[in-house]
Amino acid sequence: MKIYVNVKQLGKRKNVIEPVPYELDSAPSTLRELIGALVMAEVEKYNLRVRCPADSDKPSAIPSAPLTSDEMNGMSEVGRIAFGLSYSEKRADEKKSIDAAILAFSDGIYRVFKAETECTELDAPLTVADGDSFTFIRLVMLAGRMW
Repeated sequence: MKIYVNVKQLGKRKNVIEPVPYELDSAPSTLRELIGALVMAEVEKYNLRVRCPADSDKPSAIPSAPLTSDEMNGMSEVGRIAFGLSYSEKRADEKKSIDAAILAFSDGIYRVFKAETECTELDAPLTVADGDSFTFIRLVMLAGRMW
């Protein structure tokens, strides 16, 4: 099943939001399951980028193509040009990552929308069909000063 998650492009001067496809093994029946499936996909991607000496027999995660000038310009606006590798040897833990994402949702750090409808309950039934689009909006707390 393929779904799309709308993601804002980092470093772009215009507010460009692109749908990013995610391939799920099965249709999640609740928001909790959807968040878990998306976090597992991201943890897997992250762990593939980790350069660990124990993985020396596995294929290298080094990018095969150099960065384009558009990619470098976009990254320089953010303030960091990176090549998509993690030089840390620490892998992400799926369970801890899912727990953190669920806690962040419960604490109101981000909201989730299916098309234009907000998903507010973690365990309420959620109908997900092939090609559905979801938007995750992170809420940023602003403060005038530190106390």
